[in-house]
Amino acid sequence: MLSAQLDAAHTLHGWMIMRDKAARGEPVPAASQLRPGDVVVADEAGMAGTVLLRRVLDDAQAAGALWLIAREAGAAELTDLHRFTTDGEAAATLALRDEPPEDAFAWYLDHRRLLGGDEEAMLHAVFAAWQHDITRGHTSLMTAEEVGTVTALKQRAQAYLAATGRREPATAACCATGCARIGRPCRHPRQRPSPAHPRRPGLRQER
Repeated sequence: MLSAQLDAAHTLHGWMIMRDKAARGEPVPAASQLRPGDVVVADEAGMAGTVLLRRVLDDAQAAGALWLIAREAGAAELTDLHRFTTDGEAAATLALRDEPPEDAFAWYLDHRRLLGGDEEAMLHAVFAAWQHDITRGHTSLMTAEEVGTVTALKQRAQAYLAATGRREPATAACCATGCARIGRPCRHPRQRPSPAHPRRPGLRQER
C-alpha cells in the first residue's frame, strides 16, 4: 500500500540489508540511500522486533534522517481487539504495549503460554507438546529459530513416528545445513542467533 503512495517503500529486513551494504561501501539503489533531512517512516512499528527497529532508528539517526517516536508525536492506537476467542487474551495483548514490564506477561505466565528453561529442557517441552497433539489426532507444528534446533526436533519426530508405526524409518541426506528425509520437502530457517543471546534459540510450539 505505501509503495503506491511514496517514492520508495521497503520491508524493514530488506531495508537493513541495503543499508548494511551501503555501510560496507557497496553500491545500492538511490531508494536505499539516506541523506540529511530524509524522513524514515516505520509503518506498523509495533509489529517489528525491538532489535530490528532499534537498528533502523540508529541507522536513520546516524545518517541525519528524521525520526520521532509515536508517543512523542501522537499517533492513533488500537483500544479494542476482536480477533481473540480466549477470555482475557485481548486485554493481555494490550498489556504488552502499555503495562510495566513486570506486569506485561502476567496473563501469559498464568495460562502457561510462556515456558522457560535451558536448551534441552525447551526441546523436550516443545516435542512433548507436539507428541501430545499427534497422539490425539491433531495437526501440530514445531518451529525453531536455528537450523540445529530444527534438525534436533525433526529427528525426534521422525524417530517417534517410525517407532509408533505412523511412518517408515527415514532415509536421511545430511549436509552443512542439516538433515532432510529423502523425498520429503523441508525448509530450514536462515536466521542467525541474536548477538545478545547467541546460544539461546527461540522456540515456539503451534497448534
